[in-house]
Amino acid sequence: MAGLWSPRVDHAQLVRRRPAGRKWCAKVLPRASLPCDSGLHPRFANGAPRGTQFALGRVMANVLIVYATKEGQTAKIARHIAHTLSALGHETELFDADHPVPLLDLGRFQFAILGGPIHAGGYPRSLARFVRKNRAFLERVRSAFFSVGLAVESHHSDGRAQTLPLVDKFVRETGWQPQRVELIAGALLYSKYNPFIRLVMRHIAQKEGGDTDTSRDYEYTDFAAVERFAREFVARAVPSALESPAASALGGTAPPS
Repeated sequence: MAGLWSPRVDHAQLVRRRPAGRKWCAKVLPRASLPCDSGLHPRFANGAPRGTQFALGRVMANVLIVYATKEGQTAKIARHIAHTLSALGHETELFDADHPVPLLDLGRFQFAILGGPIHAGGYPRSLARFVRKNRAFLERVRSAFFSVGLAVESHHSDGRAQTLPLVDKFVRETGWQPQRVELIAGALLYSKYNPFIRLVMRHIAQKEGGDTDTSRDYEYTDFAAVERFAREFVARAVPSALESPAASALGGTAPPS
């Protein structure tokens, strides 16, 4: 299944593209006045506030990226996906499922990419709540799910085979059927764990042939693969997605049944 096709916003911090020869400037705009043109540029490679919009060049599609994170690696991956797609001309919005925006206008999006880390044999409850609450929306648009975990980097076992049942359980319990699922290696962030969790994670890492020096952190995410996932998922479906019912508010037409 891996790699196969298978909430009130008060404001968002934006960076407008200025004419040549002028300096960049940041400006906070009210949600109601957010433009959907080509005058936005990403400036948050290492972090961005919740609700940040990214766009560069001609906007081809609106992509909602929803994530839940524990130590921050999933958020980092979500930001990287946003930056990758905005560089291609798409408009993206990032939302943390743990801090939902009640009045989020989902009708503007043609794509949704959701992601969460594996913890204690499952995914964050906040992500499951978002899926259940917005399942009709997710069924209308092209959607993908990315799972973040350490098992896929195991040297002693088939981590993908261990992860897929967790993905299947999440899909079954939420009733959501994403068109694509991507398994992504996360990070071993010893510095962010409490003493007990640090000991547990070190034991697991040792068992799986991983890194056990708790004085440092280890990042295993292949960001080149993350970029490929994002590009391929949107690129393969842009024409049809823009003609879907979810795009009707933007002037699109629904495909014939």
